[in-house]
Amino acid sequence: RIAYGQAQAAAMWADREEVASEPVDLTQPTLPPVDSVSFQTVRGIGPAVEMALYDAGYLTWEDVLMAGVVKIVETVPAISMSKARTLFAMAQREA
Repeated sequence: RIAYGQAQAAAMWADREEVASEPVDLTQPTLPPVDSVSFQTVRGIGPAVEMALYDAGYLTWEDVLMAGVVKIVETVPAISMSKARTLFAMAQREA
């Protein structure tokens, strides 16, 4: 066990507090990739799921068709099987 002096412990605690209290900028929107389509036109898909799709590499309706429902569910944890089916059906109409 390591024993620290009171002043050293206070300095270590102050450093840790500074790191923890640094502000995080949540107002900066994340922009979709340039060559992507908006998947939010599909019922049940919001901005978070759309960004998860983009992050997994699904940018177009063709990408969705090529992957298939099961692959999308496996690679995008934020999407359920029913939403993936709805997304795939929309991709069939749009592509």
